[in-house]
Amino acid sequence: MQSLKSRRVPRAAYPGLAAALLALVVYAISLGGTYIWDDMFIARDDPRLASPSQWKQLWTKDYFNGGIDNLYRPLTSTTFAVEKWLHGDRPWVFHLVNWLLHAAVAAAVAELARRCAGQRAAFFAGCLFAVHPIHVEVVSGIVGRSELLCTLAIFLALILMWRRPLTRSRAVAIFACEVVAVPSKEQGILLPLMLLVFGVLVWRRGERDEREITTIKWLIVAMAWATAAYLIGRESFLRFEWDRHFLDPLRQPMALSKGVDRILMPLVLLGHYAQLMVAPFRLSPDYGSHVIGSVARLRDPYLWLGIFAAIAWLGGTLWSLVKRRGFIAFCLIAAAMVYAITSNALFLIVMLLAERWMYLPSAFLLIVAGMALARMNRKWGNALVVALVLMGSVRTMTYAYQWNDPARLLRYASVRQPNSSMLAVLVAENLRINGRPADAEAYMLQRLPGFTDCWDVWNELALDAAEQHHWKTATRYADTGFQLNIGVAGTGALIDQMKADWLAKHPGDVGER
Repeated sequence: MQSLKSRRVPRAAYPGLAAALLALVVYAISLGGTYIWDDMFIARDDPRLASPSQWKQLWTKDYFNGGIDNLYRPLTSTTFAVEKWLHGDRPWVFHLVNWLLHAAVAAAVAELARRCAGQRAAFFAGCLFAVHPIHVEVVSGIVGRSELLCTLAIFLALILMWRRPLTRSRAVAIFACEVVAVPSKEQGILLPLMLLVFGVLVWRRGERDEREITTIKWLIVAMAWATAAYLIGRESFLRFEWDRHFLDPLRQPMALSKGVDRILMPLVLLGHYAQLMVAPFRLSPDYGSHVIGSVARLRDPYLWLGIFAAIAWLGGTLWSLVKRRGFIAFCLIAAAMVYAITSNALFLIVMLLAERWMYLPSAFLLIVAGMALARMNRKWGNALVVALVLMGSVRTMTYAYQWNDPARLLRYASVRQPNSSMLAVLVAENLRINGRPADAEAYMLQRLPGFTDCWDVWNELALDAAEQHHWKTATRYADTGFQLNIGVAGTGALIDQMKADWLAKHPGDVGER
C-alpha cells in the first residue's frame, strides 16, 4: 500500500501550484463576463466558426476575416471554433478556458524561475505575475487567448530547454511548443531566437555529449524549416506588409509623428508601460486619440520615465553580463525582444499602446523582480511581497469586475481616460444599440468640444441622429466626419439607406426628423 508520505506533492511543485491557485482565485470573477469589442467579431460572429467545413478558412485568411493589418492567428481562432462547435454561444465557457490558461501560465512562470533562480524567487515571481493588474485585459477579454497560448508555449519550451543534456523527446516537445506559439500570435516567431539566447546565457557548460549535439542540430534544423515554412506559406496568401496609409491617427497618433518625435515617442510609450508595470492605477482599454498624442514634449514626465527605464534596462543587462548572471540577462533581453515588436520603434502598428501587449514581456520582468526581492532580508522581503500581492489582487479583481459588463467598463474607462475619443464613441454606441439614441447624441454633444477633430465622434453623432430619423442633421454630421477622414465614406451611404428604408415604410413622413 502506497504510504501517505509518497502521495505528497513534491516541494518543487509548490511555487507553481501557489501561483496557479492564486490566479484562479483572483480571476474567478471573470467567469461572469461576456463578449467585449473584438470578442464579438473574433469569437462570436465570425462566420468561419460556424462549422468544421469552414475551419480551413481560419488558416488561409486573416484573423479579422478582412482586417487591414493582416493579423494571422489561426490556432487561436481554431480554439474558438472548436469551443463554439461544442458548447455554442456561451461566453462563460470561453472565459473559463482563458481563466485556466492564465493559471497555467502563472505556474509556468514560477517553474522557470524555480529552475533557474531558486524556490523563493519562484514563489515571488509566480505570485506577482498571477495577480498583476496589467494582465486583466488578456484574461478577461476572450481574444486575449492569443497571448495566453503564445506565452504558455514559450515558457514551456524554456522549461524543457533548461535541463541538460537535451534529449530527443524534450527536443520534440520544444518543437511542438513552437508549432503552438507561432500560429497563436505573431510574437511566437521569436521563440527560436529566445532559445538560442537562453542556451548561450543560461545553459551550464558540461561535458561534450555527442548525442546532445546531434539532437541540438536536428532541433535547429527543424525549427528553421518550420519558421521558413510559416513565413513562405503565410506570404503566399497573406502578406506581412500592409498599406500604412490605412493607419488611423485616432488609434495610432504616431502616424502623425515626424523627425525627432518619431524617435522619441517610443520612449514616451516605454514610460507609460513602465508606469503601468509599477503603478497600475489608471488602466484603460484604449490609449489612442488625445491620450498620449504624437509629439514628444520635454515637459512630459513619461518621456523622462521612458528614458530612465531604457537606461535602467541597459545598465541591468550590462551588469548581469559582466557578473555572469546569465538568467537575469536572458530575462531582460527576452523582454526587450518582445517589446521591440509593439514599441512602434521598428515600424508602426495599428494601435499605439495596449495593456495586453505587456503580458509576455511582463513575465520576464517579474521574474527579475522576484529574484531581486528574494535577495532581500527574509522578513522584509516576505512582508513586501505579501503587500504587493494583496494590493495587486484587489486592483485586479476590481478592474476585472468592470470587464464583466461592457457598459460598466466603458463608463469606468471613459472617466479615467477622458481624452480618448474611442471610449466616448463606444459609450454612445452602447447607448444607441440599447435603444437610447437621444441619450447617445446628448452624450456625444457634451463631449464634442474636446473632439471636434475626430471623425469617429462625428460619425457616431450621425448614426445617433439617424436612429431618431433626423436625416438632415445626420447628413450634416456625416459630411463633417467625411471631411476629417475621406477614407471613411460608409456612414453617409448607411444613413441614405436607413432613410430610404424608413421612407419605404412611412411614405407620408418626409420631414426633417
